[in-house]
Amino acid sequence: MTPATATQTRLWTGAGSISRLTLAVLNSAEFVDRTPLQAYAVLLERGEYLCSVSTIYRILAANAQVKDRRRLARHPARARPELIATGPGQVFT
Repeated sequence: MTPATATQTRLWTGAGSISRLTLAVLNSAEFVDRTPLQAYAVLLERGEYLCSVSTIYRILAANAQVKDRRRLARHPARARPELIATGPGQVFT
């Protein structure tokens, strides 16, 4: 095993725990409505470094969570009013 491969092996053996920890933090109530960049900044202000922003995006993409993370309101579809005329000159637009 070459030194480069040994280093890569050591890095990837801990990658699963890092990604699980990162997902747990990002899906917590505090960060669920924040972008990955905002969560990264807040964690850095506290002195906590989990991984880089690009790694956060990679972890979220691997778990199909790269989307708008805010809770969005779901508005029901508006029904278009149907204008029915039974004779001439009854419906004006």
